[in-house]
Formats: sequence, structure tokens, C-alpha cells
Amino acid sequence: MIDKQKIGNTFFLIRKEKRLTQIDFANLLNISQQTLSLIEKGKILPSLEILDILTKKYCISFEYILGIDNQDKKNCVSCLQKDAIINELLNTIKLLREKYEPPEREEAKEAKPVKSRDLRPAGK
Repeated sequence: MIDKQKIGNTFFLIRKEKRLTQIDFANLLNISQQTLSLIEKGKILPSLEILDILTKKYCISFEYILGIDNQDKKNCVSCLQKDAIINELLNTIKLLREKYEPPEREEAKEAKPVKSRDLRPAGK
């Protein structure tokens, strides 16, 4: 059975953890302050849309919000490991460039203007 009080308390704790007012938190969830207040008091349940916004915005599992799993608040790989993955990819790209791209030659760095006589076929 879904416990409205537990869900409401979780909303309250998330909001306090993020140091948001009810108005600011409600705006983030695209709901009114009154609706958020009713959710936090355990009077009503949040809609699936509200839960979806909250889980994506703060990368919090549905299970945590619904009080099913108190251990695993954050389980979103993209949130927890995003920076590490990006840094690893950037380092890999850098290593590949160093390995496979030829070093710039001095001639290429200092490009000389081409003269029309340089473009004529040889021997003419």
C-alpha cells in the first residue's frame, strides 16, 4: 500500500535538502505551492508527471520517493557517473589524436601564398 505521509515527507526532505522554498520547489515541478503543500502533508499523492519531473531533475529513484527503498536514493547512472564518463571519453579522444594524427609540419604552419606560375603544368 502506498503511504501518502511517507511520500509527502520524502518531498519535504528533498525540498529542504535542496534549500528551496515551497514556491520555488513547486515551480520546478510545474505545480502550485498549494498542491505541493498538500503533497508534503500527505493529503494527496503526486501525479506520475510530478514524480517523473522529480526523478529526472534530481536523479532520484521512484522507489526512494515512494518509500520502497530507503537505501538507494540516487540510482541514476547518468547523474552519478556523467562527469567520469565524459572525462574518460575526452582522454580517449586526446590519446587517439596523438596516436593517429600526424604532427603539424612547419610548412603547414606557415602557408606561403600560391603564385599563378606555380599552378602551370611543368615544362611550359
